[in-house]
Amino acid sequence: MGLSGQDGHRPRKGLNLPAVRGQGYLGAFTKTAMTLRALALLVLFPVVSPLLAIHLPGGTITWRCIGGNFHEVELHVWRECSGNAMQPQTISFSNDCGVAFNVSGLEPVEVLNVSQVCTSELGTTNCNGGGVAGIERYIYRTTVFLSPCNAWTFSWDICCRNNSLNIEPSQGLHLEARLNNLAQNCDASPTFAHNGVPLVCVGQPVNYDPGAIDPDGHRLRFSLVDALLYNPVVAPVAYSNGFTGAQPYTGMSIDTLTGRLSFTPDLQGYVVVSMLVEEFRADGVFIGSVVRDFPFIVQACTNTVPSANAGGFQSVTGATVLGPYELEACAGTSVCCELNYTDADANTVLQQINTIAAALPGVEIDTLDTSPLTLGLCWQVPANASGIRRFTTLVLDDACPYRGLQTFSYIIRIAQPPNAGGDGQASYCTLAEPFALSDSLTGTPTPFGQWTGPDGESTGIFVPGIGTPGTYTYMVQNSAGCSDSAVVVVDPLPSSDPLCILLGTSPAHTHAFRAGPNPTSGTLQIEGAQGLRHVELMDAQGRITWLRALNAESRMTVELPGQVANGVYLLIMSNAFGERTTQRIAIQR
Repeated sequence: MGLSGQDGHRPRKGLNLPAVRGQGYLGAFTKTAMTLRALALLVLFPVVSPLLAIHLPGGTITWRCIGGNFHEVELHVWRECSGNAMQPQTISFSNDCGVAFNVSGLEPVEVLNVSQVCTSELGTTNCNGGGVAGIERYIYRTTVFLSPCNAWTFSWDICCRNNSLNIEPSQGLHLEARLNNLAQNCDASPTFAHNGVPLVCVGQPVNYDPGAIDPDGHRLRFSLVDALLYNPVVAPVAYSNGFTGAQPYTGMSIDTLTGRLSFTPDLQGYVVVSMLVEEFRADGVFIGSVVRDFPFIVQACTNTVPSANAGGFQSVTGATVLGPYELEACAGTSVCCELNYTDADANTVLQQINTIAAALPGVEIDTLDTSPLTLGLCWQVPANASGIRRFTTLVLDDACPYRGLQTFSYIIRIAQPPNAGGDGQASYCTLAEPFALSDSLTGTPTPFGQWTGPDGESTGIFVPGIGTPGTYTYMVQNSAGCSDSAVVVVDPLPSSDPLCILLGTSPAHTHAFRAGPNPTSGTLQIEGAQGLRHVELMDAQGRITWLRALNAESRMTVELPGQVANGVYLLIMSNAFGERTTQRIAIQR
Protein backbone atom coordinates (compact mmCIF):
# COMPACT_ATOMS: atom_id res chain seq x y z
CA MET A 1 0.00 0.00 0.00
CA GLY A 2 1.54 3.27 -1.08
CA LEU A 3 1.19 6.72 0.42
CA SER A 4 -0.17 9.79 -1.24
CA GLY A 5 0.42 13.44 -0.44
CA GLN A 6 -1.37 15.34 -3.17
CA ASP A 7 -3.47 18.43 -2.50
CA GLY A 8 -2.61 18.91 1.12
CA HIS A 9 -3.61 15.43 2.16
CA ARG A 10 -1.24 14.16 4.85
CA PRO A 11 -0.99 10.36 4.76
CA ARG A 12 -0.04 8.87 8.11
CA LYS A 13 -0.98 6.38 10.76
CA GLY A 14 -4.14 7.53 12.43
CA LEU A 15 -7.88 7.62 12.60
CA ASN A 16 -10.55 6.98 9.98
CA LEU A 17 -14.33 7.01 9.59
CA PRO A 18 -16.51 4.43 7.85
CA ALA A 19 -18.17 5.30 4.58
CA VAL A 20 -21.80 6.19 4.00
CA ARG A 21 -23.83 5.70 0.90
CA GLY A 22 -26.32 8.47 0.29
CA GLN A 23 -28.37 10.25 -2.32
CA GLY A 24 -28.57 13.79 -3.54
CA TYR A 25 -31.28 16.20 -2.49
CA LEU A 26 -33.90 15.03 -4.98
CA GLY A 27 -31.08 15.17 -7.49
CA ALA A 28 -30.34 18.76 -6.49
CA PHE A 29 -31.25 21.69 -4.30
CA THR A 30 -32.74 25.10 -5.00
CA LYS A 31 -34.51 28.04 -3.55
CA THR A 32 -32.85 30.80 -1.68
CA ALA A 33 -32.86 33.64 -4.12
CA MET A 34 -29.65 35.39 -3.46
CA THR A 35 -27.95 36.45 -6.64
CA LEU A 36 -25.35 34.10 -8.04
CA ARG A 37 -22.81 36.85 -7.92
CA ALA A 38 -23.29 37.48 -4.19
CA LEU A 39 -23.35 33.78 -3.42
CA ALA A 40 -20.14 33.19 -5.31
CA LEU A 41 -18.37 36.06 -3.64
CA LEU A 42 -19.66 35.56 -0.11
CA VAL A 43 -19.84 31.86 0.26
CA LEU A 44 -18.81 29.45 -2.43
CA PHE A 45 -15.66 31.18 -3.65
CA PRO A 46 -13.78 32.41 -0.56
CA VAL A 47 -10.20 33.51 -0.88
CA VAL A 48 -8.06 30.44 -0.20
CA SER A 49 -4.45 29.36 -0.39
CA PRO A 50 -3.29 27.25 -3.35
CA LEU A 51 -3.35 24.16 -1.15
CA LEU A 52 -7.10 24.61 -0.71
CA ALA A 53 -7.74 25.05 -4.38
CA ILE A 54 -9.86 21.92 -4.45
CA HIS A 55 -12.42 23.49 -2.03
CA LEU A 56 -13.45 20.57 0.21
CA PRO A 57 -15.91 21.86 2.83
CA GLY A 58 -16.31 18.65 4.87
CA GLY A 59 -17.18 14.98 4.95
CA THR A 60 -17.55 11.81 6.97
CA ILE A 61 -16.33 8.19 7.14
CA THR A 62 -18.47 5.09 7.73
CA TRP A 63 -17.97 1.31 7.81
CA ARG A 64 -19.89 -1.90 7.16
CA CYS A 65 -18.81 -5.38 8.24
CA ILE A 66 -19.09 -7.89 5.41
CA GLY A 67 -18.02 -10.96 7.41
CA GLY A 68 -14.87 -12.58 8.74
CA ASN A 69 -13.61 -9.26 10.21
CA PHE A 70 -13.51 -7.75 6.71
CA HIS A 71 -15.00 -4.27 6.59
CA GLU A 72 -16.06 -2.04 3.73
CA VAL A 73 -15.00 1.49 4.64
CA GLU A 74 -16.17 4.62 2.83
CA LEU A 75 -14.89 8.18 2.81
CA HIS A 76 -17.44 10.82 1.78
CA VAL A 77 -16.19 14.31 1.00
CA TRP A 78 -17.90 17.32 -0.55
CA ARG A 79 -16.23 19.37 -3.24
CA GLU A 80 -17.17 22.84 -4.42
CA CYS A 81 -17.20 22.57 -8.18
CA SER A 82 -15.31 25.87 -8.49
CA GLY A 83 -12.18 24.10 -7.22
CA ASN A 84 -9.63 21.96 -8.99
CA ALA A 85 -10.19 18.33 -9.80
CA MET A 86 -10.03 15.75 -7.03
CA GLN A 87 -6.89 13.68 -6.52
CA PRO A 88 -6.57 10.08 -5.24
CA GLN A 89 -7.17 9.92 -1.51
CA THR A 90 -5.73 8.01 1.46
CA ILE A 91 -7.52 6.56 4.49
CA SER A 92 -5.48 5.76 7.61
CA PHE A 93 -6.19 2.90 10.02
CA SER A 94 -4.81 2.29 13.52
CA ASN A 95 -5.82 0.58 16.74
CA ASP A 96 -4.76 0.39 20.37
CA CYS A 97 -3.65 -3.20 19.85
CA GLY A 98 -0.57 -2.08 17.88
CA VAL A 99 -1.77 -2.23 14.25
CA ALA A 100 -1.50 0.75 11.87
CA PHE A 101 -1.62 1.03 8.08
CA ASN A 102 -2.77 3.29 5.24
CA VAL A 103 -4.78 2.58 2.12
CA SER A 104 -3.78 5.10 -0.55
CA GLY A 105 -4.44 5.84 -4.20
CA LEU A 106 -8.21 5.57 -3.76
CA GLU A 107 -10.26 6.79 -6.71
CA PRO A 108 -13.92 7.79 -6.30
CA VAL A 109 -16.47 5.03 -6.83
CA GLU A 110 -19.31 7.55 -7.10
CA VAL A 111 -19.63 11.27 -7.77
CA LEU A 112 -23.04 12.87 -7.24
CA ASN A 113 -24.14 16.44 -7.83
CA VAL A 114 -25.80 17.43 -4.53
CA SER A 115 -26.16 21.13 -5.34
CA GLN A 116 -29.11 22.70 -3.54
CA VAL A 117 -30.58 24.01 -6.77
CA CYS A 118 -33.92 23.68 -8.47
CA THR A 119 -34.32 20.98 -11.09
CA SER A 120 -34.14 23.40 -14.00
CA GLU A 121 -30.71 24.62 -12.84
CA LEU A 122 -29.18 21.24 -12.05
CA GLY A 123 -27.55 20.93 -15.49
CA THR A 124 -26.26 24.51 -15.38
CA THR A 125 -24.10 24.29 -12.25
CA ASN A 126 -20.36 24.67 -12.58
CA CYS A 127 -20.19 20.95 -11.77
CA ASN A 128 -21.45 20.52 -15.34
CA GLY A 129 -19.60 23.44 -16.90
CA GLY A 130 -22.32 26.02 -16.25
CA GLY A 131 -22.36 29.22 -14.23
CA VAL A 132 -24.43 28.27 -11.14
CA ALA A 133 -22.25 27.42 -8.15
CA GLY A 134 -22.64 23.75 -7.21
CA ILE A 135 -21.35 21.03 -4.91
CA GLU A 136 -20.47 17.40 -5.56
CA ARG A 137 -20.22 14.49 -3.15
CA TYR A 138 -17.32 12.06 -3.73
CA ILE A 139 -17.33 8.53 -2.32
CA TYR A 140 -14.10 6.57 -1.88
CA ARG A 141 -14.37 2.91 -0.84
CA THR A 142 -11.98 0.21 0.30
CA THR A 143 -12.25 -3.22 1.91
CA VAL A 144 -9.86 -3.98 4.77
CA PHE A 145 -9.30 -6.74 7.31
CA LEU A 146 -9.65 -5.36 10.85
CA SER A 147 -8.35 -7.73 13.50
CA PRO A 148 -10.51 -7.82 16.66
CA CYS A 149 -9.69 -4.86 18.87
CA ASN A 150 -11.79 -2.58 21.07
CA ALA A 151 -10.30 0.64 19.69
CA TRP A 152 -9.94 0.97 15.92
CA THR A 153 -9.66 4.49 14.53
CA PHE A 154 -10.06 5.47 10.87
CA SER A 155 -9.02 8.92 9.62
CA TRP A 156 -8.53 11.28 6.69
CA ASP A 157 -7.34 14.89 6.55
CA ILE A 158 -6.29 17.83 4.37
CA CYS A 159 -4.25 20.85 5.23
CA CYS A 160 -6.85 23.62 5.07
CA ARG A 161 -10.48 24.50 5.51
CA ASN A 162 -12.51 27.17 3.77
CA ASN A 163 -12.71 30.44 5.65
CA SER A 164 -15.70 30.52 8.01
CA LEU A 165 -17.52 32.71 10.51
CA ASN A 166 -16.65 30.59 13.54
CA ILE A 167 -13.15 29.18 12.91
CA GLU A 168 -9.87 31.04 12.57
CA PRO A 169 -8.32 31.05 9.04
CA SER A 170 -5.79 28.41 7.93
CA GLN A 171 -7.28 25.56 9.95
CA GLY A 172 -6.93 21.97 8.75
CA LEU A 173 -9.71 19.42 8.23
CA HIS A 174 -9.50 16.01 9.92
CA LEU A 175 -12.18 13.31 9.85
CA GLU A 176 -12.21 10.24 12.06
CA ALA A 177 -14.38 7.34 13.13
CA ARG A 178 -14.00 4.66 15.79
CA LEU A 179 -14.93 0.99 15.98
CA ASN A 180 -14.94 -1.56 18.79
CA ASN A 181 -15.19 -4.79 16.82
CA LEU A 182 -14.95 -6.85 19.98
CA ALA A 183 -18.26 -5.46 21.26
CA GLN A 184 -20.49 -6.55 18.40
CA ASN A 185 -20.25 -9.33 15.86
CA CYS A 186 -20.20 -7.82 12.37
CA ASP A 187 -21.72 -4.38 12.84
CA ALA A 188 -22.40 -1.46 10.52
CA SER A 189 -21.94 2.17 11.49
CA PRO A 190 -24.67 4.80 11.39
CA THR A 191 -25.15 6.31 7.95
CA PHE A 192 -26.73 9.58 6.83
CA ALA A 193 -29.74 9.87 4.56
CA HIS A 194 -29.33 13.57 3.72
CA ASN A 195 -26.01 14.07 2.00
CA GLY A 196 -25.89 17.63 0.72
CA VAL A 197 -24.29 20.72 2.23
CA PRO A 198 -27.17 22.79 3.65
CA LEU A 199 -27.65 26.29 2.28
CA VAL A 200 -29.61 28.42 4.76
CA CYS A 201 -30.80 32.02 5.03
CA VAL A 202 -29.74 34.95 7.18
CA GLY A 203 -32.39 35.78 9.78
CA GLN A 204 -34.54 32.68 9.16
CA PRO A 205 -34.79 29.84 11.71
CA VAL A 206 -32.94 26.67 10.72
CA ASN A 207 -33.75 23.09 11.72
CA TYR A 208 -31.37 20.61 10.15
CA ASP A 209 -30.96 16.90 10.76
CA PRO A 210 -28.66 14.87 8.47
CA GLY A 211 -30.87 11.81 9.03
CA ALA A 212 -28.60 9.39 10.87
CA ILE A 213 -29.76 5.77 10.53
CA ASP A 214 -28.30 2.74 12.27
CA PRO A 215 -29.02 -0.37 10.16
CA ASP A 216 -28.66 -2.64 13.21
CA GLY A 217 -31.12 -0.70 15.36
CA HIS A 218 -28.62 0.17 18.08
CA ARG A 219 -28.99 3.14 20.40
CA LEU A 220 -27.49 6.39 19.06
CA ARG A 221 -26.37 9.49 20.93
CA PHE A 222 -25.70 12.82 19.22
CA SER A 223 -23.47 15.69 20.34
CA LEU A 224 -21.57 18.68 19.02
CA VAL A 225 -17.80 18.32 19.39
CA ASP A 226 -14.64 20.16 18.40
CA ALA A 227 -13.82 20.11 14.71
CA LEU A 228 -10.35 18.63 14.23
CA LEU A 229 -7.15 19.24 12.28
CA TYR A 230 -3.87 17.37 11.84
CA ASN A 231 -0.64 19.37 12.12
CA PRO A 232 1.41 17.31 12.92
CA VAL A 233 -0.89 15.66 15.51
CA VAL A 234 -4.66 15.53 15.80
CA ALA A 235 -5.95 18.57 17.69
CA PRO A 236 -9.06 20.81 17.87
CA VAL A 237 -9.23 23.70 15.45
CA ALA A 238 -8.93 27.25 16.75
CA TYR A 239 -12.41 28.75 17.11
CA SER A 240 -13.02 32.47 16.73
CA ASN A 241 -15.24 34.94 18.61
CA GLY A 242 -15.62 32.67 21.64
CA PHE A 243 -17.24 29.86 19.68
CA THR A 244 -16.52 26.23 20.62
CA GLY A 245 -17.23 22.79 19.25
CA ALA A 246 -20.15 22.44 21.65
CA GLN A 247 -21.42 25.93 20.73
CA PRO A 248 -20.23 26.44 17.15
CA TYR A 249 -22.48 29.44 16.58
CA THR A 250 -24.68 31.78 18.58
CA GLY A 251 -27.84 30.04 19.77
CA MET A 252 -27.10 26.72 18.05
CA SER A 253 -28.39 23.65 19.91
CA ILE A 254 -28.58 19.93 19.23
CA ASP A 255 -31.18 17.38 20.23
CA THR A 256 -29.07 14.55 21.64
CA LEU A 257 -31.81 12.01 20.89
CA THR A 258 -32.49 12.87 17.25
CA GLY A 259 -29.45 14.88 16.06
CA ARG A 260 -31.56 17.89 15.04
CA LEU A 261 -29.59 21.17 14.94
CA SER A 262 -31.40 24.45 15.48
CA PHE A 263 -30.26 28.08 15.23
CA THR A 264 -30.95 31.38 13.45
CA PRO A 265 -27.88 32.66 11.54
CA ASP A 266 -27.28 36.41 11.53
CA LEU A 267 -24.33 36.72 9.09
CA GLN A 268 -23.45 35.40 5.64
CA GLY A 269 -20.67 32.87 5.30
CA TYR A 270 -19.69 29.37 6.44
CA VAL A 271 -20.61 28.00 9.89
CA VAL A 272 -18.56 24.85 10.52
CA VAL A 273 -20.22 22.12 12.59
CA SER A 274 -18.81 18.80 13.82
CA MET A 275 -21.49 16.29 14.86
CA LEU A 276 -20.48 13.15 16.76
CA VAL A 277 -22.82 10.13 16.46
CA GLU A 278 -22.05 7.39 19.00
CA GLU A 279 -23.47 3.87 18.75
CA PHE A 280 -24.19 1.66 21.79
CA ARG A 281 -25.54 -1.80 22.44
CA ALA A 282 -28.72 -2.13 24.49
CA ASP A 283 -26.59 -2.84 27.57
CA GLY A 284 -24.66 0.42 27.10
CA VAL A 285 -21.43 -1.03 25.64
CA PHE A 286 -19.82 1.31 23.11
CA ILE A 287 -19.69 -0.07 19.56
CA GLY A 288 -18.37 2.85 17.55
CA SER A 289 -18.78 6.44 16.40
CA VAL A 290 -18.76 8.54 13.28
CA VAL A 291 -18.26 12.27 12.85
CA ARG A 292 -20.01 14.43 10.28
CA ASP A 293 -17.96 17.59 9.73
CA PHE A 294 -19.83 20.02 7.50
CA PRO A 295 -20.63 23.71 7.04
CA PHE A 296 -23.90 25.57 6.93
CA ILE A 297 -23.60 27.96 3.97
CA VAL A 298 -25.46 31.06 5.11
CA GLN A 299 -26.66 33.47 2.42
CA ALA A 300 -28.98 36.45 2.02
CA CYS A 301 -32.36 35.29 0.72
CA THR A 302 -35.33 37.08 -0.81
CA ASN A 303 -37.69 34.12 -0.38
CA THR A 304 -39.02 32.41 2.75
CA VAL A 305 -37.88 28.85 3.47
CA PRO A 306 -40.41 26.22 4.63
CA SER A 307 -41.80 26.94 8.08
CA ALA A 308 -39.64 25.64 10.92
CA ASN A 309 -42.70 25.24 13.18
CA ALA A 310 -44.76 23.05 10.84
CA GLY A 311 -44.70 19.29 10.37
CA GLY A 312 -46.01 18.17 13.76
CA PHE A 313 -48.04 14.98 14.22
CA GLN A 314 -51.71 15.58 13.34
CA SER A 315 -54.88 13.42 13.11
CA VAL A 316 -53.20 10.79 15.26
CA THR A 317 -54.95 7.49 15.93
CA GLY A 318 -53.59 4.51 17.82
CA ALA A 319 -50.92 6.46 19.74
CA THR A 320 -50.47 9.06 22.47
CA VAL A 321 -49.12 12.49 21.44
CA LEU A 322 -46.24 13.44 23.75
CA GLY A 323 -45.20 16.55 21.82
CA PRO A 324 -45.39 18.11 18.34
CA TYR A 325 -42.83 15.62 16.99
CA GLU A 326 -43.11 12.76 19.47
CA LEU A 327 -45.58 9.89 19.86
CA GLU A 328 -45.89 6.92 22.17
CA ALA A 329 -47.43 3.78 20.71
CA CYS A 330 -48.07 0.24 21.84
CA ALA A 331 -46.43 -2.80 20.33
CA GLY A 332 -48.87 -4.73 18.21
CA THR A 333 -51.16 -1.77 17.46
CA SER A 334 -51.83 0.28 14.32
CA VAL A 335 -50.75 3.94 14.28
CA CYS A 336 -51.92 6.47 11.70
CA CYS A 337 -51.15 10.19 11.43
CA GLU A 338 -50.59 13.11 9.07
CA LEU A 339 -47.59 15.42 8.68
CA ASN A 340 -48.28 18.86 7.23
CA TYR A 341 -45.53 21.20 5.93
CA THR A 342 -46.08 24.81 4.94
CA ASP A 343 -44.28 27.73 3.27
CA ALA A 344 -45.23 31.38 3.60
CA ASP A 345 -44.49 32.09 -0.07
CA ALA A 346 -47.63 31.86 -2.19
CA ASN A 347 -48.09 28.89 -4.56
CA THR A 348 -44.93 27.16 -3.37
CA VAL A 349 -44.76 23.49 -4.28
CA LEU A 350 -42.89 21.51 -1.63
CA GLN A 351 -40.97 18.27 -2.02
CA GLN A 352 -39.47 15.99 0.60
CA ILE A 353 -36.92 13.27 1.31
CA ASN A 354 -37.61 11.08 4.33
CA THR A 355 -36.20 8.18 6.31
CA ILE A 356 -39.63 6.93 7.39
CA ALA A 357 -39.54 3.56 5.62
CA ALA A 358 -36.11 2.73 7.06
CA ALA A 359 -37.28 3.51 10.60
CA LEU A 360 -40.78 1.97 10.34
CA PRO A 361 -40.61 -1.23 8.27
CA GLY A 362 -43.85 -1.90 6.44
CA VAL A 363 -45.18 1.64 6.85
CA GLU A 364 -47.66 2.95 4.29
CA ILE A 365 -46.85 6.49 3.10
CA ASP A 366 -49.15 8.61 0.94
CA THR A 367 -48.48 12.10 -0.39
CA LEU A 368 -51.85 13.77 0.11
CA ASP A 369 -50.86 17.24 -1.20
CA THR A 370 -47.79 19.26 -2.17
CA SER A 371 -48.94 22.86 -1.54
CA PRO A 372 -48.89 22.65 1.42
CA LEU A 373 -47.14 19.30 1.53
CA THR A 374 -49.08 16.67 3.48
CA LEU A 375 -47.96 13.10 4.15
CA GLY A 376 -50.26 10.40 5.47
CA LEU A 377 -48.69 7.52 7.43
CA CYS A 378 -50.09 4.23 8.75
CA TRP A 379 -47.88 1.70 10.52
CA GLN A 380 -48.59 -1.63 12.13
CA VAL A 381 -46.23 -1.68 15.10
CA PRO A 382 -44.58 -5.13 15.41
CA ALA A 383 -45.70 -7.06 18.47
CA ASN A 384 -42.08 -7.56 19.61
CA ALA A 385 -41.00 -3.94 19.04
CA SER A 386 -39.69 -1.75 21.86
CA GLY A 387 -37.54 1.32 22.44
CA ILE A 388 -37.61 4.35 20.13
CA ARG A 389 -37.77 4.83 16.38
CA ARG A 390 -36.37 8.02 14.82
CA PHE A 391 -37.05 9.39 11.36
CA THR A 392 -36.60 12.66 9.51
CA THR A 393 -38.29 14.54 6.71
CA LEU A 394 -36.20 17.03 4.73
CA VAL A 395 -38.55 19.50 3.02
CA LEU A 396 -37.51 21.61 0.01
CA ASP A 397 -39.32 24.47 -1.65
CA ASP A 398 -39.20 25.23 -5.40
CA ALA A 399 -37.33 28.53 -5.44
CA CYS A 400 -34.66 29.02 -8.12
CA PRO A 401 -31.80 28.89 -8.49
CA TYR A 402 -31.23 27.90 -4.83
CA ARG A 403 -33.87 25.99 -2.92
CA GLY A 404 -34.77 26.57 0.72
CA LEU A 405 -34.87 23.64 3.09
CA GLN A 406 -36.05 22.65 6.55
CA THR A 407 -35.59 19.32 8.33
CA PHE A 408 -38.06 17.78 10.78
CA SER A 409 -37.05 15.11 13.31
CA TYR A 410 -39.54 12.65 14.77
CA ILE A 411 -39.60 10.08 17.56
CA ILE A 412 -42.02 7.23 18.13
CA ARG A 413 -41.61 5.56 21.51
CA ILE A 414 -42.81 1.97 21.56
CA ALA A 415 -44.09 0.43 24.77
CA GLN A 416 -44.91 -3.18 25.44
CA PRO A 417 -48.46 -3.68 26.77
CA PRO A 418 -48.86 -4.58 30.45
CA ASN A 419 -49.78 -8.11 31.55
CA ALA A 420 -53.26 -8.73 32.95
CA GLY A 421 -52.46 -12.37 33.66
CA GLY A 422 -54.40 -15.39 32.46
CA ASP A 423 -58.11 -16.09 32.86
CA GLY A 424 -59.24 -17.86 36.01
CA GLN A 425 -62.22 -19.19 37.96
CA ALA A 426 -63.29 -18.66 41.58
CA SER A 427 -65.85 -20.84 43.39
CA TYR A 428 -67.12 -19.65 46.75
CA CYS A 429 -69.34 -20.58 49.65
CA THR A 430 -72.06 -18.13 50.62
CA LEU A 431 -70.74 -17.83 54.18
CA ALA A 432 -67.07 -17.58 53.15
CA GLU A 433 -64.84 -14.63 53.89
CA PRO A 434 -64.36 -11.89 51.21
CA PHE A 435 -61.54 -12.67 48.75
CA ALA A 436 -59.46 -10.85 46.12
CA LEU A 437 -60.40 -11.66 42.52
CA SER A 438 -56.77 -11.21 41.46
CA ASP A 439 -55.87 -14.35 43.42
CA SER A 440 -57.73 -16.32 40.75
CA LEU A 441 -55.73 -14.88 37.81
CA THR A 442 -52.83 -16.93 36.53
CA GLY A 443 -49.33 -15.68 35.82
CA THR A 444 -48.03 -12.39 37.24
CA PRO A 445 -50.62 -9.68 36.55
CA THR A 446 -49.56 -6.04 36.46
CA PRO A 447 -51.06 -4.40 39.57
CA PHE A 448 -53.38 -1.41 39.90
CA GLY A 449 -55.76 -2.31 37.08
CA GLN A 450 -59.54 -1.88 37.04
CA TRP A 451 -62.11 -4.61 37.70
CA THR A 452 -65.53 -4.56 36.06
CA GLY A 453 -68.25 -7.08 36.96
CA PRO A 454 -71.88 -7.79 36.19
CA ASP A 455 -72.91 -4.73 38.22
CA GLY A 456 -70.29 -2.34 36.78
CA GLU A 457 -67.00 -1.28 38.35
CA SER A 458 -65.68 -3.39 41.20
CA THR A 459 -63.04 -2.95 43.87
CA GLY A 460 -61.67 -6.39 43.00
CA ILE A 461 -62.79 -7.79 46.39
CA PHE A 462 -65.68 -10.23 46.13
CA VAL A 463 -67.97 -10.48 49.17
CA PRO A 464 -69.83 -13.83 49.26
CA GLY A 465 -73.53 -13.52 49.99
CA ILE A 466 -73.52 -9.91 48.74
CA GLY A 467 -71.53 -9.87 45.52
CA THR A 468 -73.10 -10.90 42.23
CA PRO A 469 -71.72 -14.07 40.68
CA GLY A 470 -70.68 -13.94 37.02
CA THR A 471 -67.78 -12.73 34.88
CA TYR A 472 -65.37 -10.11 36.24
CA THR A 473 -62.94 -8.45 33.80
CA TYR A 474 -59.54 -7.13 34.85
CA MET A 475 -58.20 -4.32 32.61
CA VAL A 476 -54.70 -2.87 33.05
CA GLN A 477 -53.35 0.06 31.02
CA ASN A 478 -50.04 1.96 30.93
CA SER A 479 -49.24 5.58 30.13
CA ALA A 480 -48.90 4.81 26.41
CA GLY A 481 -52.47 3.56 26.29
CA CYS A 482 -51.34 -0.05 25.94
CA SER A 483 -53.83 -2.37 27.62
CA ASP A 484 -54.47 -6.02 28.39
CA SER A 485 -57.39 -7.82 30.00
CA ALA A 486 -58.26 -11.12 31.64
CA VAL A 487 -61.44 -12.49 33.22
CA VAL A 488 -62.37 -14.40 36.36
CA VAL A 489 -65.64 -16.36 36.35
CA VAL A 490 -67.12 -16.37 39.87
CA ASP A 491 -69.55 -19.21 40.72
CA PRO A 492 -71.25 -20.07 44.04
CA LEU A 493 -70.88 -23.57 45.51
CA PRO A 494 -73.97 -25.34 46.84
CA SER A 495 -74.43 -25.09 50.58
CA SER A 496 -74.16 -28.90 50.77
CA ASP A 497 -70.61 -28.83 49.40
CA PRO A 498 -68.19 -30.21 52.02
CA LEU A 499 -66.24 -26.94 51.76
CA CYS A 500 -69.28 -24.98 52.86
CA ILE A 501 -71.14 -27.06 55.49
CA LEU A 502 -69.30 -25.73 58.54
CA LEU A 503 -68.64 -22.19 57.36
CA GLY A 504 -70.14 -19.52 59.58
CA THR A 505 -70.81 -21.86 62.57
CA SER A 506 -67.42 -22.91 63.85
CA PRO A 507 -65.85 -20.90 66.70
CA ALA A 508 -62.13 -20.48 67.05
CA HIS A 509 -60.22 -23.72 66.85
CA THR A 510 -58.17 -23.68 70.03
CA HIS A 511 -57.59 -27.45 70.15
CA ALA A 512 -55.73 -29.39 67.52
CA PHE A 513 -57.28 -32.86 67.68
CA ARG A 514 -55.84 -35.06 64.96
CA ALA A 515 -57.31 -38.29 63.61
CA GLY A 516 -55.77 -40.95 61.38
CA PRO A 517 -55.13 -42.80 59.26
CA ASN A 518 -56.72 -40.96 56.37
CA PRO A 519 -58.25 -42.61 54.47
CA THR A 520 -59.43 -45.10 57.09
CA SER A 521 -61.04 -48.49 56.88
CA GLY A 522 -63.12 -47.71 60.01
CA THR A 523 -60.60 -47.42 62.84
CA LEU A 524 -59.38 -43.94 63.86
CA GLN A 525 -56.56 -43.07 66.22
CA ILE A 526 -57.11 -39.60 67.74
CA GLU A 527 -53.99 -37.77 68.90
CA GLY A 528 -54.03 -34.91 71.41
CA ALA A 529 -57.40 -36.18 72.61
CA GLN A 530 -57.14 -34.82 76.16
CA GLY A 531 -60.46 -33.11 76.90
CA LEU A 532 -62.24 -34.57 73.87
CA ARG A 533 -65.98 -34.99 74.66
CA HIS A 534 -67.84 -35.48 71.40
CA VAL A 535 -67.03 -36.94 67.95
CA GLU A 536 -69.41 -36.52 65.00
CA LEU A 537 -69.41 -37.44 61.32
CA MET A 538 -71.14 -35.11 58.85
CA ASP A 539 -71.77 -36.19 55.27
CA ALA A 540 -71.61 -34.03 52.11
CA GLN A 541 -75.27 -33.06 52.50
CA GLY A 542 -74.64 -31.62 55.96
CA ARG A 543 -76.31 -34.49 57.83
CA ILE A 544 -74.88 -35.92 61.06
CA THR A 545 -74.55 -39.62 60.27
CA TRP A 546 -72.84 -40.72 63.50
CA LEU A 547 -71.91 -39.24 66.87
CA ARG A 548 -70.36 -40.43 70.10
CA ALA A 549 -69.79 -38.93 73.56
CA LEU A 550 -66.32 -39.48 75.00
CA ASN A 551 -64.18 -38.81 78.03
CA ALA A 552 -60.88 -39.11 76.29
CA GLU A 553 -57.32 -39.25 77.46
CA SER A 554 -54.36 -37.98 75.41
CA ARG A 555 -54.83 -40.72 72.86
CA MET A 556 -57.70 -42.98 72.02
CA THR A 557 -59.05 -45.36 69.40
CA VAL A 558 -62.49 -44.90 67.86
CA GLU A 559 -64.24 -47.59 65.81
CA LEU A 560 -66.67 -46.29 63.22
CA PRO A 561 -69.85 -48.36 62.86
CA GLY A 562 -70.27 -50.51 59.79
CA GLN A 563 -73.39 -48.68 58.64
CA VAL A 564 -71.31 -45.58 57.87
CA ALA A 565 -70.87 -45.85 54.10
CA ASN A 566 -67.70 -45.20 52.19
CA GLY A 567 -67.18 -41.57 51.21
CA VAL A 568 -65.80 -38.21 52.32
CA TYR A 569 -66.97 -36.87 55.69
CA LEU A 570 -66.22 -34.08 58.09
CA LEU A 571 -65.02 -35.40 61.43
CA ILE A 572 -66.07 -32.88 64.11
CA MET A 573 -64.20 -33.22 67.42
CA SER A 574 -65.42 -31.04 70.36
CA ASN A 575 -64.16 -30.41 73.85
CA ALA A 576 -66.18 -29.62 76.98
CA PHE A 577 -66.24 -25.89 76.09
CA GLY A 578 -67.82 -26.45 72.70
CA GLU A 579 -64.57 -25.65 70.85
CA ARG A 580 -64.25 -27.79 67.77
CA THR A 581 -61.66 -29.08 65.38
CA THR A 582 -62.83 -30.31 61.98
CA GLN A 583 -60.98 -32.67 59.70
CA ARG A 584 -61.88 -34.09 56.32
CA ILE A 585 -61.86 -37.90 56.51
CA ALA A 586 -62.24 -40.44 53.73
CA ILE A 587 -63.67 -43.86 54.59
CA GLN A 588 -62.60 -46.72 52.36
CA ARG A 589 -63.50 -50.20 53.57
